[in-house]
Amino acid sequence: MTVICAKNFKICTRNQKNDINHEEKTDKVKKGIQMKLKSIQLIVNDNGGIVMGTGRMIILESIERTNSINQTAKELKMSYKTAWSKIKSTQKNFGKPIVIADKKKGTKLTQDGKALLEQYRQLKKRCIKADDVIFEDIFSNQE
Repeated sequence: MTVICAKNFKICTRNQKNDINHEEKTDKVKKGIQMKLKSIQLIVNDNGGIVMGTGRMIILESIERTNSINQTAKELKMSYKTAWSKIKSTQKNFGKPIVIADKKKGTKLTQDGKALLEQYRQLKKRCIKADDVIFEDIFSNQE
């Protein structure tokens, strides 16, 4: 699907890996207001506490890769305290531990943490696909 972005009149397309590619297409831009869909998937608990979102997904993916909250914080250019507080908040709102820290082995995702991460990835992918179809259906005839 192609969506026309408002910034710099670039054509944005998603490839099969869901990466967004930008191409300059100023001569083919429709006149009028240019729109694109920005969809956010956020899982919250009954009290509205954030369980999972894109930012927390990125933190968990980094922990999975680095086995370190400290390395994750550096990689994501945030303080250790910020990274750890988001993890603690997620655990509290999820009701289960999502990471386990060991001085020798580093920090790893628990089975529940791995499951939550994978389920969120699937949810995000499917929501984006469905949102794109709906957006195209509703806005395809806009000029």
